[in-house]
Amino acid sequence: MISKPSRNGRLIWIYTKIYRISQDVNSWITQAIGSDDAKYRMTNNNIAELNEQLVEDTVTATLDEQGNVTRVIVHINGRKHTFTQKIIDGKQQFLVYVKETAAVFGGEAIWDEGTKATILKAKGKKDISITAGSTQAVVGDQLIDMNSTPLSMNGKTMIPFAFVAEQWGWQVKQETGKNAVRLNVQER
Repeated sequence: MISKPSRNGRLIWIYTKIYRISQDVNSWITQAIGSDDAKYRMTNNNIAELNEQLVEDTVTATLDEQGNVTRVIVHINGRKHTFTQKIIDGKQQFLVYVKETAAVFGGEAIWDEGTKATILKAKGKKDISITAGSTQAVVGDQLIDMNSTPLSMNGKTMIPFAFVAEQWGWQVKQETGKNAVRLNVQER
């Protein structure tokens, strides 16, 4: 009988898989192993802190188009929010699945087979029609250019999160650093 790995074992496995991608992280780990620093000693307190950090790194890790790992931290009305799949494109835009984006704002995503577009609908908001591969969206009855190109991934459409938020009247602030992107989204 094969036993199920522990939660910590699964977290460590996920952590190692994610961070094999980034040479920077491997260098940091190598430097940390070679130093005699109290924060790297195996104590109960340090293990708990490391596990918390592993969880945080796992839920915020995002790949860019070159396969580099970037941390994306999203706050919506001051509360941290995570997404099942996310990517940072070459223009540093944050893309997520269309259904998750719509749900965040109390809306829904409907596939239009005739136009091959996804229509985002929310009560009291203009409909947004987005097509994977197109840099333009139809918002209400206006054609609007987007900063980023939606893409199809695993049979699902990924769209620029900030574009939808802004079109539906939310305020978006994005801070981009070397290995992290912070998005703060507030209802106006």
